[in-house]
Amino acid sequence: MVDLQPLARAIAEGFALGLATGASCVTFCAPVVAPFLAGEGRGEPGQWVKAVAQFCGGRFFGYAAVLGVALLAGAELGRGETAGKVFALPLVALAALLVAYGLGAALPEARLCRRLRETALMRRFPWVAGGLVGLAPCPPLLMCAAAMAAKGNVWCALAGVASFFAATSVVVFPLSALGALGRAKVVREMAQVAAVVAGLWFLALGLSAIVS
Repeated sequence: MVDLQPLARAIAEGFALGLATGASCVTFCAPVVAPFLAGEGRGEPGQWVKAVAQFCGGRFFGYAAVLGVALLAGAELGRGETAGKVFALPLVALAALLVAYGLGAALPEARLCRRLRETALMRRFPWVAGGLVGLAPCPPLLMCAAAMAAKGNVWCALAGVASFFAATSVVVFPLSALGALGRAKVVREMAQVAAVVAGLWFLALGLSAIVS
């Protein structure tokens, strides 16, 4: 008979950690999602929810990649200078994505900005941004992934990180309501500028981690 108790415990632990650190997740995700939702000016609530769902889908794939690394590195995940530098690279890529989005949306008349706007990455912004957020893991995710990997059971590790993802998604999905703000032109323009500012902030964080 299969013992489901370890699996249930991993799910409960991952979900509890996700809920406990939900505020931290929103703090990291909001500067990425909010400028896009408000900057696009999409008028239908279903489109806002779809964009956040795609963002969360990208996060899931990023989380899965981090778990894969955790299964190889175990408790050493996130420790040491090399790990910090590696995890900073997605932050730099995320920064470039946000700056490109903000410039492309704010200055569509400029040829370079218009070309940025038309790239495949921009058309899939929620997916790509979510993936980069997942690949630039926050401390709670690193802790969760390392703890689940240390259990020595791949299925428990997968279930634990999946439940962590589900719990954090609960607090991320309400951000979809920010799409309503994009109906006002002045808010769209502010959101596009905010995307560039957020990108520069993530760039500073990433570069400081790489050069430190």
